Parts: sequence; structure tokens; C-alpha cells
Amino acid sequence: YRQFHPLMASNEEMAMYKGLPVVQQVLAKRKEKRDEWVRSGLKHWHDFDTLWYAFIATISRSYGVTTNGYWTAATVPGSDMGNTDTPEEALINTAWGYEDGCQCFYLNTTRAVAAGEEMLQSYQISSKKDNQFMAYMFGFTLPGNPKKVKQLDEKTCRALLLQPYDEKGASATVRLFHRLSREHCEEAGTVAEEVDWTG
Repeated sequence: YRQFHPLMASNEEMAMYKGLPVVQQVLAKRKEKRDEWVRSGLKHWHDFDTLWYAFIATISRSYGVTTNGYWTAATVPGSDMGNTDTPEEALINTAWGYEDGCQCFYLNTTRAVAAGEEMLQSYQISSKKDNQFMAYMFGFTLPGNPKKVKQLDEKTCRALLLQPYDEKGASATVRLFHRLSREHCEEAGTVAEEVDWTG
């Protein structure tokens, strides 16, 4: 997580991309969790970075389920290690679900799976998620995601896209922020015409 997840981004990385909705989400969540850490008295037992890392590990590895009429996050060791595929989901070979009656989580294969074949599950099963959500929750984006992110105004896009960017020298988090910036700014008028979309 420390190398790629937006929730682990440095203050410098977030300052560069402060106009991105995902960065605003991260900053708001950090403040919320820091306030909880102080109010709860946990600061006497654990440093904030430990609590923050535990929060990230939990949300990025949980499933959204409804039990007894309430939505909650379920952490299911083992099944949470599954990767996903592109939105076309051509290679998805598992399906998960939750049955409230028995409070049972299940993960089944959807077709014959060869020995050594990677197990892939859809991250879109409980709801369709745009790449802002995918980045915030899981630390990655899906190429060609049909659920589009909100488009940003031209001024914000200019600040995001016309700053220096070096693909090879950028951290994994900065590369993620740059990809999201491009998605949020696909319709940003003249700034979209000024950007080198190949880099």
C-alpha cells in the first residue's frame, strides 16, 4: 500500500494534485480519522500512522454486504486476495455473494478453472464503480472503465495536467493521480487540446 495507494500519498504528492476529487477525499478522511484517534484516546496506545495503515488495509480488503437490513463491510481472509479484470470481465472466473439468512459469504468459480490459472473476481458486483472510487478504495484504476468519473472544470484541469510530469521518474501514486487527472479532464475544452495525451 505504501508505494501506490492514494491514502498513503505524501503531502507533496497531494499538493501537486489538490484539485483531484480523490485527493480531497483522502484529506477529509485523514482529518476524520485523526480526530477519532484523538477523541477515542487511542493516541495513548498507538501512533496515528499505525491506525491509518490499519484503516487502509481494512477498507481495501473488504466487501460491502447487507446483513440484518444494514450495509456493512465484511473482511473475508483469503477471498480478498482475488484480482480483477477489465470491465468487459472476459477473464472473470469467480463470483462472490452474501446470504443474510445464514450470514454466509461465498466465493464460487463460474467456469472450469485450470490448475495454476489466476482466480479473478469482479469488483463491480455490488455496484458499478468509477475509477475515482476504485483508486480511493483499492489503489488502482480499471482501463476502459465504462462508469465515467465526474468531469472537472477547465481551470482545475489546467492546474492538474499542464504541470511537469515524468512517467519514468514518477512514483506509483503520482502515476495514478495523473491517470485520474486525464480521466477527469477528457472534456476540459481547450486544455484537453494542449495536453500531450501520449505520455
